[in-house]
Amino acid sequence: MTKFMRIASLIFALLVAAAVNPAHAILVLSADVNIVDGLPGGAGTTTAGNATFFQNILGGNNSVLLHGPGFGRTTVLNSYFNSLSGVSSSIGAISAANLSGADLLVSLLPSSAYSASELADMNAFLSGGGDIMFVGENSNFASENTRINTALAALGSTMSIIPGTLFDAGYQTAVGSQIGSHPLTAGVASLLYAAPSEIIVAGGTTLFSGTGRQPFVAVEGVFASVPDTGSTLTLLSLCLGFLAFARRLRS
Repeated sequence: MTKFMRIASLIFALLVAAAVNPAHAILVLSADVNIVDGLPGGAGTTTAGNATFFQNILGGNNSVLLHGPGFGRTTVLNSYFNSLSGVSSSIGAISAANLSGADLLVSLLPSSAYSASELADMNAFLSGGGDIMFVGENSNFASENTRINTALAALGSTMSIIPGTLFDAGYQTAVGSQIGSHPLTAGVASLLYAAPSEIIVAGGTTLFSGTGRQPFVAVEGVFASVPDTGSTLTLLSLCLGFLAFARRLRS
């Protein structure tokens, strides 16, 4: 193979990789830690929609870092992610070293304020295409929610948890119009939740809301983990055409 053809083949491989694995960086915010309860081993009724939602957040990636005590939910979420084929999940501190091999960071009810170093590492992780999910809770966890709000502001997010707005006490199931239309909710027919706080979203998208249409899970950022079929085929056609042209030049 000539040098020209090797270069052409490399360009083709890179373009295909970009089409199949597009870069993305999203911030997901939940004002209800009880959405973990719907997972296998959780405190609530196992609900397929909760499992699907967390798989959608993972987005085909395979490495997760979990942070925070999460009021007992962190270990449940860790066990669930590790039960998925090809996925590796661990619980640890937020650091550049721990984030270096991760695709998704989930921080649940942080027990202390994020340090300047942790905020810098999260910002670098997000800027590099990593995804971050923060999980808060109702007004009984005001300190944890404040820490999450501070981190969101430091990361440039417009989302925050509103304190003192607990609603829908006890376990509830979000269905129908309570579920927003978004790639992260694809395949989710119902979601188990309980007594969350309200989220205000100035620039993001509501994913799940309460019976009074209070948003309690939202997302913002660039979501592209599911490639557009039409765009992918168009790009592949262009790549093949480029290679055919390169071969004609060579001959």
